[in-house]
Amino acid sequence: MKKTLASGIELDITMAPFTEGYRLFQSVLRELQNIPIKVGLRGASFSSLAEMDVNEEILDTIKNVVAVLLSSPEVEGALIPCLQRVTYGGKKLGTGTDVFESEQAREDYVVVMKEVLVYNLTPFFKGLTSGLSSLLPNLSTGDQK
Repeated sequence: MKKTLASGIELDITMAPFTEGYRLFQSVLRELQNIPIKVGLRGASFSSLAEMDVNEEILDTIKNVVAVLLSSPEVEGALIPCLQRVTYGGKKLGTGTDVFESEQAREDYVVVMKEVLVYNLTPFFKGLTSGLSSLLPNLSTGDQK
């Protein structure tokens, strides 16, 4: 996947092999399991998430998720192998540290990590939400029993 960042730098991400992507998925799930997710879903459907107003509870949840994922040594350790297949401005990221030495590049660091994380996790989360929808029909349809 190629994407031009707001800084004008081109980011090129290649999907990590299954074992590396799954290790990343597992590490993210381990980190997220202790964060209370409060987005006001009670009685709502997954499809209504896009229509929800952002409130303090949602912002607090997002803040907690971002802080945990960015500060987790386990997530970082699982993300590093995924970075081996990424180029930033034509430079291979490798472990990701040397490419971000300049002040300008540091401005893109969090964006790049998010893009690599999302790109490699999206297939796993699609399967997870599909599985949850069949297990918890109230969440997928908004119907109450």
